[in-house]
Amino acid sequence: MVIKRAGGFFFVYEGTATLSGSSIPPLGGGGALSYINFEEGRIRVIQPVLLSNGYDALVIDGNMDLPEGKKGVYDYYIRDYQENVRMILTEESHFSMGKCTMETSRASNEEPVFGQTGGGNEVATTRFSTPSGWQSNSSGSVSKLSKAIGKPIGPNGLLKVMAGDEINATTQYYYTGTVSNNNNSFVSDVVNNLISAITGSNAATSAAKGSTAGIGANLNGSVPFANFTDPNKNSNDNYPRAYLSVLFFDERFNFIEEGSAIARTMQAGDGAAPLVLANLKAPKNGYAYIYVSNENDDPVYFDNLQVSHNKGRIIEENHYYAFGLKIAGISSKKLGDSFEGMLDNKNLYNDKELIDDADLDWYDYGFRNYDAQIGRFPQLDPLTDDYPELTPFQYGGNDPIANIDLDGLEGVNILGEAFQGAKNAVQPLVTVVGHAAPKVAQGASTASKILSIASMTANAAKLYTTLDGQKSLSSDIENRLYVNQVKEINKHWVHVEANKYENTVTGQTWYKPTAAEAVYPEIILVPLPKVGWAFKVLGRGGEAGVEASVRLLEAPAARLTQDRFEHILERHWYNTIARNVGKFSRGTTARNLKQMINTATRRGTFKPNTFNRPGTIAEYDFGRAIGTNTKGQATSTLKVVINPNGTVNTAYPY
Repeated sequence: MVIKRAGGFFFVYEGTATLSGSSIPPLGGGGALSYINFEEGRIRVIQPVLLSNGYDALVIDGNMDLPEGKKGVYDYYIRDYQENVRMILTEESHFSMGKCTMETSRASNEEPVFGQTGGGNEVATTRFSTPSGWQSNSSGSVSKLSKAIGKPIGPNGLLKVMAGDEINATTQYYYTGTVSNNNNSFVSDVVNNLISAITGSNAATSAAKGSTAGIGANLNGSVPFANFTDPNKNSNDNYPRAYLSVLFFDERFNFIEEGSAIARTMQAGDGAAPLVLANLKAPKNGYAYIYVSNENDDPVYFDNLQVSHNKGRIIEENHYYAFGLKIAGISSKKLGDSFEGMLDNKNLYNDKELIDDADLDWYDYGFRNYDAQIGRFPQLDPLTDDYPELTPFQYGGNDPIANIDLDGLEGVNILGEAFQGAKNAVQPLVTVVGHAAPKVAQGASTASKILSIASMTANAAKLYTTLDGQKSLSSDIENRLYVNQVKEINKHWVHVEANKYENTVTGQTWYKPTAAEAVYPEIILVPLPKVGWAFKVLGRGGEAGVEASVRLLEAPAARLTQDRFEHILERHWYNTIARNVGKFSRGTTARNLKQMINTATRRGTFKPNTFNRPGTIAEYDFGRAIGTNTKGQATSTLKVVINPNGTVNTAYPY
């Protein structure tokens, strides 16, 4: 955990320390700093690069300067309602470019990149002296392609791409005069070269390399793939069936026509404009295959194939089975390089850390480890006596769609909270006219008058109210609404005489309407983000009568701001030097703390703040020790102080 401050950075590892900008400690014994976690992701340490030799280029950059020439780049974790990390987005800039000149002086650079391994390398086997008629090309060697000589495909490359990556490709070409087209089948040539690229490439996964037979059979039998790669097979024109092609595939090498593109050679002789395929966006995570080809018997010459790869924002995308096992076939990860630092992310299912040493693949939940392969905790549940109806090894009450496990001790119905939060977020403004006047108990000097609701019909056509100094919700709605907090104005309404009430602070006067006047109070319900509901009763002539806020029983949690989170870490962490304060247990993580605050402010018992201070207190008993109270005694209760605007002021074991 890291929090930015004016004087530097505030780090929390096993302990705390305030550091200057040049004294950042390493993570681990003697190692270099790899990343700094923050609430929404991490700051990843990279080595910025700016390289170009006229043929190849590599540019890598980040957001902030760090010591020793390093840079930090922001990575953001996208989580679902179960806190599963589904995607990591980055602000890193990463651009690479390579050119295949076909010159022998650059063979060691180009052959490993633009051709398959071994004796069949397309750069080496198609290298040919530049034709004398290609006078605008001053290079010594080009790529000669022809079906007749058994070389229909020339320089090519297989790239790992993530959705949104941008590919650009261009090449020069040359052929002489009118050509004679044929009906040679082209799809098998493309597929065979692609299989060779998969087998010899570092971009393809081991699963893909082990499935080349199935990939080949699928593509050879695909009519859309055949039509796209050779659209002019049956044409009667006199242009070569020679192309610059960029083909996109998903993780399983299913062809994706969207985004794929080809450019055909259509100008004979010297001086033809280069073929260009620009700004091609990868539609899905997977692969891009770039190549030049000629299926005709008449030769076509290609030179200076140039490919650039501008990487997008996605670092990884994860999908999970119900009990947390990653679906490897449709999950994807960016292929990084050594300059990009530690791309690997261990926090996955429920945002818990994956322990993958020796292929163990367990998740660390704090009190126990979890094996997603079997959907069980290998260790006994310490709270098994409290849940006799469940096996002591179960996860989330055996309902992983609705429930998650916070720390290896107990499950939480996260689906219900997500639905309720969505419901609260879209509640419209509602105006209801009541059919009875407010009633105030005679003699009530009201230091804490609370507007209560007596009855509400299904269609909300009428709303009866009483103002009797106490909460008295009727049975038909008490499970939906309850009075949460009386605003300051309510504390000063005094019954003066008969139907007259006066506010001692504002001087406002409110008259209780009589039946003869037939004036009904107007009750307006307004949703307040992060707080719940506010409603106002307007009295005679529209004068303000009384205001109060209510909230749904499953209202949204109070919002925890960064500065108050920092305050809690400094004042109530297990190793704080502060005295006579509640402290969280050692081993509590920042994520655990936020989840506990979330639970307490959704489900806790609410009461006014102490010593007449503004705001509300939420208390929740977790049924297990979460830390120590001010007396140093173990406690299971969390106290959260909520400001009137719905933000968290502080939180600590109580």
